[in-house]
Amino acid sequence: PERLVRLPFFTGINRFVGNNGRKLGFNSRVFSLFGPWNAERSGSQTVATPAQQAIARGERIFNGRRFLISGVAGFNDRLVPPPPPGRQRRSVRLRAVNSSVQGTCSSCHNVPELGGNSLPLLMNTGVSDGALRTSDLPLYTLRNSLTGERVTTTDPGAAMTTGKWGDIGKFKPPSLRGLETHSPYMHNGFSGELLDIVNFYDTRFSIGLTPQEKEDLKVFLQAL
Repeated sequence: PERLVRLPFFTGINRFVGNNGRKLGFNSRVFSLFGPWNAERSGSQTVATPAQQAIARGERIFNGRRFLISGVAGFNDRLVPPPPPGRQRRSVRLRAVNSSVQGTCSSCHNVPELGGNSLPLLMNTGVSDGALRTSDLPLYTLRNSLTGERVTTTDPGAAMTTGKWGDIGKFKPPSLRGLETHSPYMHNGFSGELLDIVNFYDTRFSIGLTPQEKEDLKVFLQAL
């Protein structure tokens, strides 16, 4: 805790992109806690155990495993610069939602050594999509009063307070410190198992993690 208090922070620190769509010195190595466990020996005396080495491997996956991030409202649409004055924003938003970028887990969880997002951004990764509903969750069917479009969701997210169609399913990326004490996970509490969260994102973004990599990422998150 004393080390965390001394860490520098300001709004927008290590943000993935700026308002103009350009990267601003983003460093994907958000966590550097377990580097000494990367090898069997860390220093002249300490020998990292197999469990410690698994945590260190998970940290490397979180920081460095690249995959295609697409279709995330609140993230991908921030990659496109705002339109010139007088230009229709709708066409720009439509292009932006379909944009994609190579990133890592730390692209969204970018606060150094904490893993939250340094901007007050709300994002929709699809965790509350109605298709993922389990029997213990509610199901809401929402209709757009202008277009007639319907969506199903287990949690309307920010739309509950803004009333905006584009805010359905949007949530604030949380800090990851002490994550194991926060079960059940996600804003709708869809699972109490960290491995389910790893599997969700592996499927959602087609990361292609092996069973061992999933286990390593899980124990890393547990160790935070």
